Amino acid sequence: MKRLILFTLFLSLGLNVFSQQVDDFVFLDGGYANQSYYSFANEEIANVDNTNWDIALDADPFGVSIRINGQMGTALYLYPNGDISDWETLDTTGLSSWSQSYDSDNYWEEGAFNQNVDPDNLFDYGWGIYNSITHHVVGDSLYVIKLSDNSYKKIWIVSMISNVFTFKFADLDGANETEVSFAKGDYAGKNFGYYSIQTEETLDREPDSNTWDIVFTKYYGIYSPGVHYAVTGALHNRGLMTAQSDGVNVDDAIWTDYTMNDTISTIGWDWKSFNNSTFSYDILEDRCYFVVDQNSSVWKIIFTAFIGSSTGEIDFTIEEVGTFVGIDEISNISGFTIYPNPSTNGNLTLNFNTPSSSVIVRIIDLSGKEVLAERLTSQGNQSQQIDITDLSKGMYIVSLENGSSKVSQKLIVN
Repeated sequence: MKRLILFTLFLSLGLNVFSQQVDDFVFLDGGYANQSYYSFANEEIANVDNTNWDIALDADPFGVSIRINGQMGTALYLYPNGDISDWETLDTTGLSSWSQSYDSDNYWEEGAFNQNVDPDNLFDYGWGIYNSITHHVVGDSLYVIKLSDNSYKKIWIVSMISNVFTFKFADLDGANETEVSFAKGDYAGKNFGYYSIQTEETLDREPDSNTWDIVFTKYYGIYSPGVHYAVTGALHNRGLMTAQSDGVNVDDAIWTDYTMNDTISTIGWDWKSFNNSTFSYDILEDRCYFVVDQNSSVWKIIFTAFIGSSTGEIDFTIEEVGTFVGIDEISNISGFTIYPNPSTNGNLTLNFNTPSSSVIVRIIDLSGKEVLAERLTSQGNQSQQIDITDLSKGMYIVSLENGSSKVSQKLIVN
């Protein structure tokens, strides 16, 4: 089930005129070898090689996601025969039956290395455990990674300390061991930095995250329940939202009829299907998508053609159809931020400014249930700490209310 953003939309329904419908296209090159980073306001931002990396490491200061290049055949297996003390003597017996880890196509934060989490441990990130005293994440898991050249390596994400990932990899017999220090600061403003195990190179290959809205790409997604497969489509950027319209004439579809959500694969790949009679792709004629871009403009995107692997051409139309206005934009509570987000240590700091001396903090889970409510009685510039130790991992909405206004922020608890 897609996670919905549970806050109210405010819309002025006038006769505002937005942009005209524009025909556009991108090329992913033969075999879908490239990625196209696309801005609705500025069209294609970058078209980059998608075959030259093996792992992607979260560049966000609070991020711990590590993804793999599954579309190139990279595969990750969790080592089940021991713990990190087995690094030197890792036993690959039964490798073919080991659990394979996949990147999530729901959230960028859920990489293949983040899948083997203990649901009862709030501080478990899959590849490592967060220490709430030192604020270090220390690796507790070993993996075997199959690379696109069909070679195998053992790999250990040793730690993330002071915004530096440290990891080791080696041949399965221990030869050619390499230790890498990967500094997030080298990729400031990006979602991820990249590393090629095959060439032992770091790669700065993404445009700044504030410049693009969606990426057209081949990626490893869920083709059918329980089946992962390399597919080609579009994923939206962090912090953006999308909605899908089905069964309605695409020219008549209105974005306010749909609930925006933050699942990055809402657009995805299934707006097309291969026709075995014509040996070409059919496009669903009654499906379109709405995307809230970096500037809160709402765009309609309608796919019109998919040429296939010969050129990787994707044709579509875009049209600006509205402005997304959240409750935080009509409030006299200003400067509302939450930190850290994602939260990993059981504490949440709220920063805001309010003229009221009575503000209610509410935290709502994705079922709509209120899981925390607390009244604050100071006015002016605030920095208030809230204990969220009892919250389970997941996504929440944190809201502030002062009687006449309400603001909200999305919170991820890891």
